[in-house]
Amino acid sequence: MSKLYQYPVSAACLLGALSAARPTSAQTHTVQPVLAFPEAGLDDAAAYQGYQTRFFRDSKGNVVQVYLDARRGRVVNLLADAVDESVGFTVRDRAGKPLRLEWGSSDAVVSQSGTRRTIEYQLVANASQVVIGWILLGSMRVERDLGYSGREADPFEWPTFRLREEEDLIANIEKLPAAERDAQLRLLNASYVEDLRARLVPDIITAGVRERRGVSITQATLDGKTNLDLQVGVEPRDASVLVTIPTVTVTSTARIPSR
Repeated sequence: MSKLYQYPVSAACLLGALSAARPTSAQTHTVQPVLAFPEAGLDDAAAYQGYQTRFFRDSKGNVVQVYLDARRGRVVNLLADAVDESVGFTVRDRAGKPLRLEWGSSDAVVSQSGTRRTIEYQLVANASQVVIGWILLGSMRVERDLGYSGREADPFEWPTFRLREEEDLIANIEKLPAAERDAQLRLLNASYVEDLRARLVPDIITAGVRERRGVSITQATLDGKTNLDLQVGVEPRDASVLVTIPTVTVTSTARIPSR
């Protein structure tokens, strides 16, 4: 995928289906995974220690890997395109222990409206309350660095992760003479240094996700040309959603698994 494409990975999870906001004009279709493991009857499920993964193709034919890591409560979406984006989050119960998620359906829905591409799928948690944190929208490298940092077992923090290189770049631009600073900002499609700093942290907005109630987490790239959008949606009759930075909490209002 070219950097000119926006790619909102939607993940409405837990009490809701992972769902990207799909414009009514979007072309949508249901897809089956092209690969999934562990595969029943072929792979030893115990050897995977709670790790499940599926590979889908998006509307442009690019591969999207979604994996669930039960040991860490981590869900990660990896986009195998030119810039290798990733969207990840961690789920815990009310006591702070990692939650095991299962697939809520055998397929996914992919769509495209203009340059905006989405993938939607469902997850299920056998818990009355799900706390989502360590939300990270960026690249595969940043997702990897979070794992290497050893922080995932710690209490949720915000922002989840920062790139020192980006912070240094912004600090250096701020020190430039006014004319040169403005020229550099124009290259990054920004008017002010604070515009760049704002792009380092995702925006979390509580909103309707189609017919569901949900939360939209959006983050632009440093140059402002593209963005990633994670949407968590729930059925209003089954669950409620509460945003308390740095977490999103989904609480079941019905005696059914969180979907």
